[in-house]
Amino acid sequence: MTKAILSERAKKAMKNEISRFPYLETGGLLLGYYHENDDVLHVMEATDGGYHKVIHEEIAFQYDVDYVTHVCDILIHLYEPELQIIGLWHKHNQQCKVHFSLADEKMHDQLLEMSNHPCLSILYEKTAEDEYDVLIFLLDNNQCIQIEE
Repeated sequence: MTKAILSERAKKAMKNEISRFPYLETGGLLLGYYHENDDVLHVMEATDGGYHKVIHEEIAFQYDVDYVTHVCDILIHLYEPELQIIGLWHKHNQQCKVHFSLADEKMHDQLLEMSNHPCLSILYEKTAEDEYDVLIFLLDNNQCIQIEE
């Protein structure tokens, strides 16, 4: 089974973005490496969702594509070998029986179409105690399977 390893920097970036938008949805992309021999997705960086053209609403989020493309291009080239887009993350401000909306599933499909390896979807889901459960999902072969870090 594919494993996920998240760097402390990526975790901190996601938590920072969540704290900036406590009552609105937010998210970003995950950059890192897929180590096929070990079947590990190693997340090195997590982006925010954007600046001017981003949509943060109570129950919806949409990336600023130009901004995220720009930030990813900078981060990818800071590493040797270069990072790859290996997933996405976002938060929900409510508990849901179904973790992902149709819009989320469409983003998953787009991510897998541009990748030649499995990807991750990390979901921060608000609990009844106003904290967040961190749920990690493996996206592969049109399947979405919850995994552990």
